[in-house]
Amino acid sequence: MSTAIADHTRDGHERAADRVGSPWVGAIAFEWTKLVSVRSTWWIVAVSVFATLFGSGLLGASALASGRNGLDSAAPAPPISSFRR
Repeated sequence: MSTAIADHTRDGHERAADRVGSPWVGAIAFEWTKLVSVRSTWWIVAVSVFATLFGSGLLGASALASGRNGLDSAAPAPPISSFRR
């Protein structure tokens, strides 16, 4: 039993994948439409950008404070054997 793929949608229009020629272009167009139309996507992107910038600033401030307190932020970690008693 085989299933035929419809060349047109129910309202008579051609499928987007058939119009653009490549299935990758159709898939990218579909994903872009989904990303633009889903409201929560933009909230997730905004929170991710904020967390990245805040985390980078926090890491930079920590390195700066360590350097000002005489701790070399580029120094290698001590060997594990120095932690044993």
